[in-house]
Amino acid sequence: MSRFLLMAAAVGVVGILALLLFGGEDGRDLRLSERVPLGFVTPFRYDPLSGDLDSTSGEVVTLKNYGDEPIDVSGWTLSNERGTAYEFPEGFSLAPGAQVSIHSGCGQDSNTDLYWCSRHPLWDDSGGVASLSMPDGTQVIAFAYGGCASCSI
Repeated sequence: MSRFLLMAAAVGVVGILALLLFGGEDGRDLRLSERVPLGFVTPFRYDPLSGDLDSTSGEVVTLKNYGDEPIDVSGWTLSNERGTAYEFPEGFSLAPGAQVSIHSGCGQDSNTDLYWCSRHPLWDDSGGVASLSMPDGTQVIAFAYGGCASCSI
């Protein structure tokens, strides 16, 4: 019986190490600022199920406020590795525990969904890096996704 438990513990440790080394579902969250408790939520949908960016299966990036206070993200930018950026609307904030999905296509903005309204895909299907920055340009957090899960920022 103790041999079985030892084997199970070893398998668990190997699994955790693999997750840490190779990232989660499809990328890794690279926190750059401990003062801002924001994080990317996986899966990061960078390879849409259809070519239609406006559909529910189009490109989507989701952010979550993991903190205990609301975070005003007015004027903050979400950028891809090519520097194409989405600017959050004036007055937009995330309540504690809330998340917002930023869709590449067009749609009606709400408290939980924002729309970049791009005519072209924004996230490279082979992988890349998404980053979130404050209005002054300070990068708060980055997320390496897809084949770029080992990319450096």
